[in-house]
Amino acid sequence: MDFPNPELDDQKQSSLEGKTISSSKPLHYSPARALMLFLSILLGVVVFLPLVTAAGIFGYQVYSWAKHGTWTVMTFAQFSSWSGLPPASYFSPDAWLGLKKAVQTIFRLPAALVLFSFSVVVALVGGIFQRR
Repeated sequence: MDFPNPELDDQKQSSLEGKTISSSKPLHYSPARALMLFLSILLGVVVFLPLVTAAGIFGYQVYSWAKHGTWTVMTFAQFSSWSGLPPASYFSPDAWLGLKKAVQTIFRLPAALVLFSFSVVVALVGGIFQRR
């Protein structure tokens, strides 16, 4: 049974009657569009995972504080060793003293703060490149 489409005028509607629309053809994306789709999904994952991890760490700290009355400190260095990431010395060569100090400072910060900040920065930078 054919249903009239109010979007089409009568002439176009009559030319479409009796014809079926085949959905057996696969959708074709241009390589550029497929790449942009992939990068958008990747950006979402890179923003979402650290954000959820930061919320989980902070939630655990609040839970621990509420139950035991003491704040559980988790630095980014502790988080990186727990999650299998290399230590701060891996990212800071001895010849680059300024980089070494910056990396050591980041590794001493709370893990939830570092992960949340990373998510915000990636979302802002990715949002700039996503605009059309």
